[in-house]
Amino acid sequence: MDTRMRSLALILLVATLVVFAGCSSQPAATPAAVDSTATSSSAAPEPSVTPSPASPSGIVAIQFGDPGLVASSITLTIIDPGTGSSQVWREFQPVEDAAPADGGIWASMRAPFVARRLFTPNYDRVAAERSVSSDGSQHVGWITKDGEYVDVTDAITPAQSDFSDAVRQVDPQFGTDGMFYFADVNAGEIEKVDPDNLSPVAVQKVEAWDGDQWFDVYPSGTVSVHLPGFYSQHVENIKPGVFGVGRVEDWLDAKTMLTSDDEDVDNLINHPTSQVYTSTAFTKITYKKAEAEGDYVAGGGSCIAVKAILPSTSTRRNWNPIASPDGKQVAFLSSKIGGSAPELFIVSRDGGDPLSVPTDYSFVQAGEADYELQLLAWFP
Repeated sequence: MDTRMRSLALILLVATLVVFAGCSSQPAATPAAVDSTATSSSAAPEPSVTPSPASPSGIVAIQFGDPGLVASSITLTIIDPGTGSSQVWREFQPVEDAAPADGGIWASMRAPFVARRLFTPNYDRVAAERSVSSDGSQHVGWITKDGEYVDVTDAITPAQSDFSDAVRQVDPQFGTDGMFYFADVNAGEIEKVDPDNLSPVAVQKVEAWDGDQWFDVYPSGTVSVHLPGFYSQHVENIKPGVFGVGRVEDWLDAKTMLTSDDEDVDNLINHPTSQVYTSTAFTKITYKKAEAEGDYVAGGGSCIAVKAILPSTSTRRNWNPIASPDGKQVAFLSSKIGGSAPELFIVSRDGGDPLSVPTDYSFVQAGEADYELQLLAWFP
């Protein structure tokens, strides 16, 4: 009996030693892993690269690479309104003979809320135009943030005969409904197509169109047609039937607009002083009522309850206002009369003394290259 007990005890002792040895061997492997990591970290470091923010926050500045009617490039830069630091976010370069659409026109005459239609909501595509010299055709499409050109005209145009007129499609832009809009000169109509379903049968007619007109697709979904160089008298926001007239720059909320002093860009450039206003947009009913009762206010946005939000001065020129995401603040550009470089300011929507935002971003002197539009949007 004692012999069996001694044998059993010996077996248990051996098993315990084996288990202990197995457990104690695991920590021994850890230094080897640490040493391996240390050896890897001793290699030369990679160059430091600041990635472009996928979901940016701040004020979006837009710069065109060419003052002509077709931009050679478009650069979007994010400016931190708190620190003034800037970082390039998107760069759209020409692809072969396609380039971002109507750069010079958008830069000189288009308000920020209209110019945003040039891009998809997440700004990963910019509407583009392409002229084909071999047959005189005009194509529309877009350039992606990765530098790819998608020719919508090629994708949606049925096979042409030798006697067909050259295809002419112009004025491309994106709607908030996700559709891609353009004007077909030969058909005499504004059309739209789903960017994810590019085929001849997917094209939808929106309305008739005269070749001498421009058109805008508003956030409400309304398509407004007007003459080049003139703002539509029907500038809708997010709700059909709510609109303003004059040089509407942006919307603080569904019914409150940001407007500037003058519809005429040339006059605005040489204006001795300029003002930014808030005003209540009309509905179609109140517009007629207000006009009949003599409450129609001309100038400064030509709407109801017009309020100047900047201090009165004869020494500065102010322009290009955009609304903050919550609609409580307004960013704008200002320069001293006589040709000083534009500066960035922020003011409350209720008015007051503007706050200067020193920035490392260089704005273009307005009037030198028709770059009226330089502030495009403000992200939360």
